[in-house]
Amino acid sequence: MGKSNYDSLYDQYKMKDEEFLKSITVDNGYTEEAEQVAKDVLSSDRKEYKERQRQAEERERFEEKMLQDRVNNPLYEDIHQMATDIHFIKNLIIVSLVIAAIAGIFIGMKISDIVSLL
Repeated sequence: MGKSNYDSLYDQYKMKDEEFLKSITVDNGYTEEAEQVAKDVLSSDRKEYKERQRQAEERERFEEKMLQDRVNNPLYEDIHQMATDIHFIKNLIIVSLVIAAIAGIFIGMKISDIVSLL
């Protein structure tokens, strides 16, 4: 068993869950070395894996709490409505400017036609 290959497999397997590690057997198409590494990982202290799992669960709870706080906030609907209104006003201003520019071009053309007749 090559030390570098063992270390590589160990690094890959140390963050996997127990169910996956238990499925690593020669009968399932893995090498004997992979099976041995999986057994070693299962029998080792899995602090790093457990810490990562705990952090993921904590982050998930935090995100769920933030979502609930946002939705349950009494001002949520008011803020959402204000944002919609501001977006509408912005679009209205843009459309008005485009119409004014087009009208200005046509009016300018008409004035130049009138001036050319004089």
